[in-house]
Amino acid sequence: MANQNITPQTPIRLYDDVCRVFAEYYAGIIEEHGASYAVNAALAQHLRNKGYSIPKLQTPKEKISEGQRSRWGSVKAVVAEAQEKLESQRQAKRDRDKRYRENKKKKAAGDPLPSEE
Repeated sequence: MANQNITPQTPIRLYDDVCRVFAEYYAGIIEEHGASYAVNAALAQHLRNKGYSIPKLQTPKEKISEGQRSRWGSVKAVVAEAQEKLESQRQAKRDRDKRYRENKKKKAAGDPLPSEE
């Protein structure tokens, strides 16, 4: 037998009888999570029964949910940073406007402006 390297990308063909029984037995999982997950779940369970320690598999929905959570966390960080920058710009404008109003009042009252002193 030739030495074959098997990877997660290796295409595997099932025998017709095996495929039919597998599809019947795992119909619920295939319908909910897809055939690829069902094959992985069956193989993981078989290996666990043989004594290997295989961690619980993530369903496709869990993987998507986890990805969205991590993306949302980075989006929230960017939004918070933008809000902080916007607020600092608004505060700077308030300070400028306040100085402008104070200088205008002083000029109207006849007091010398700070730059004229």
